[in-house]
Amino acid sequence: MRVLVIGSGLLGVSSAYFLARQGCEVTVLERAGAAALGTSYANAGMLTPSMADPWNSPGIFWHLLKWLGREDAPFLLRPAALPSMLGWSLSFVKHSSPARQRASMEHNLRLASYSLATLRELRSALALSYDQRTNGTLKVFRDRKAFDAAAARNAILAGMGLDVRVVSTAQAVALEPALASVR
Repeated sequence: MRVLVIGSGLLGVSSAYFLARQGCEVTVLERAGAAALGTSYANAGMLTPSMADPWNSPGIFWHLLKWLGREDAPFLLRPAALPSMLGWSLSFVKHSSPARQRASMEHNLRLASYSLATLRELRSALALSYDQRTNGTLKVFRDRKAFDAAAARNAILAGMGLDVRVVSTAQAVALEPALASVR
């Protein structure tokens, strides 16, 4: 079978590798000047199971209203785009119940954990060498409300098997010395 993969980022190259391993004749097309200059570049190739909670969490509707038209919003929503997004938007909000969020979080965590395990296997099998870091993700919070919200989400993820730890300010600075100035 001949397969065309569009994009040579993490997903494209990985897909091409596994398809070729299954006997497919694979061609990879990339519009940029080199591999991984799109989405894979922007997220630094991070695999973060601790960020498995979906964007459409309970209460998202009120956040979206607050962010509407703000260019610095974490979820950019331009008023001019709303009419064309009405159906999608209603579905997005409809699926923001606590039960849906929990189910989606569990699915996302399983996918992220599988992806992480597959990457570990690839690194070992192919003797890949790059500037990977495997010591986890450090999340920093500037206020108690944000910390408490993250702690609640992380408690759910921990219940699903993710290793989650809360560290003190001193421990965070020991893990990442660049935080010393904002201690």
